[in-house]
Amino acid sequence: MFTSTLPALRRAPLVFGRGLSTSSSLKLAKAQASGDDTSDIESKISEEQTKLNTNIATDQAHAGDPSKGVA
Repeated sequence: MFTSTLPALRRAPLVFGRGLSTSSSLKLAKAQASGDDTSDIESKISEEQTKLNTNIATDQAHAGDPSKGVA
């Protein structure tokens, strides 16, 4: 089983290193390799990427601002 899916996993889109969870990326690669429907996994990855982009934009917008204490 493992050896038959290995070539397909190598062809799967590389999404590691973009801030996405490794587990979601692996689930997507496995589903693509086995020919399963990936729409639910892709939806979750899209949601994660949207949150990440929002956080990055917020961080960049507030770069250099003084730190705020936590009460």
